[in-house]
This record gives sequence, structure tokens and C-alpha cells, in this order.
Amino acid sequence: ALHNILLTHDLKAKVVDFDFQSGLIQKGSKIPFRWTAYEVLDNGQVLVEKSDVWSFGVLIWEMFHFANALPYEDENIWNVEDLKPFLANGHRLEKPKLCPESIHSRLLECWDLVPVNRPPFRALISAKNWGG
Repeated sequence: ALHNILLTHDLKAKVVDFDFQSGLIQKGSKIPFRWTAYEVLDNGQVLVEKSDVWSFGVLIWEMFHFANALPYEDENIWNVEDLKPFLANGHRLEKPKLCPESIHSRLLECWDLVPVNRPPFRALISAKNWGG
């Protein structure tokens, strides 16, 4: 989530989440479901980089809303049980008003239901891969 970004003394951004660890999610665990990859919601399996790419996409979506929108709020989704079928049926977060189409297309790649189809982080750090 955008509120999990910390800045170091030299203004480097670090994304942290003190409550979430990699591995298998235990049944009944509290997770930030709005930022969580589909495979984690569906079967509890965390695929470290590919699951993180999904969450990173949601973080970028938040940035285009200036951290003033809750993911899936417009779709009236308030729990995992509603989010899983929404995602399984191919629905994704809407393009923010100020987000260029090229960036939203990249976000949609981050939210591919098949983890292996998501871009690796090394492809996400280049501006040319975001249409810039």
C-alpha cells in the first residue's frame, strides 16, 4: 500500500509491510487483500516476485489517485469473498483519470491472473517499459 512507503535519509523509497511475510498464508490470517495477488487470495501461495508485482501495480494505481482512493471501493468490494470472483471473472481496477493509457496497460500486465505472465521487476524499473 502507498502508506507503506518509507523514505530513507537520502530520499530513496522503500516499500515495507511489517505484518506480511512470504510463504504460505495460514487460513484465518489477516492480509491486506486489496493489494494481494490473486494466487495468494485463492490458495495462500505466495510467489515472491510475481505476487509482489501484483501488489506493486496496486501501489502505482494508488499513486495516480494521490493516495485518496481505496482499491476496489468503486466496485463496492469490502472482503476477500467478493474480490476473488471479481478478479477471476477478469475484472481489474479501473484506469485512474490522470493515468495515461500506456501506464494502465502496464498495470493490467501486473494484474495478470497467471503469475508467470506478469512482468519481472527488472522490466518495471525502466521508464521505457512504462511508455516514457
